[in-house]
Amino acid sequence: MSLLFFLSLSVSLAMSAPIMTQPILLGLTLLILTLTSAVLVAYSVSSWFGYIVFIIYIGGVLVMFAYVAALTPNLLFSAARPFKYTTTILIGFVTLTLFLPSMPTSTNNNNWSTPTHLDLMGAQIYSASNSLILVALGLVLLLALIVVVKICNYSSGPLRPFN
Repeated sequence: MSLLFFLSLSVSLAMSAPIMTQPILLGLTLLILTLTSAVLVAYSVSSWFGYIVFIIYIGGVLVMFAYVAALTPNLLFSAARPFKYTTTILIGFVTLTLFLPSMPTSTNNNNWSTPTHLDLMGAQIYSASNSLILVALGLVLLLALIVVVKICNYSSGPLRPFN
């Protein structure tokens, strides 16, 4: 039943995203949608995979929030109208899940940890034969980080000054 609840929460949040009028409210909706999507992935595939999906999405949301906060003017936050529509959609989907027949709470019975499914989960990348490639990838990423830090000027400051 909890899997169906999180699915209905995800659908209702996705349907309410076009209603949002302010970037901060849309970012909050996207953050909650990310959390519910990660919970759905954790229930259906693996908790570790759900955690990785959550971390990647949160990194993207933080970058998006930084750009939106830097480019939009400071507005007063009023969320009465969009939250009214969102709660109406959410209540509709939650009552729909209550009237549906009971479903299993987890679909984690597919046993993804067997050795035959390790290739599907990406474990082939971390084998001993590919360790040199992983070290080279780490060094390239470290070099890119150092280059970006050296290129950026501290005197330039943010995209827009905060008073």
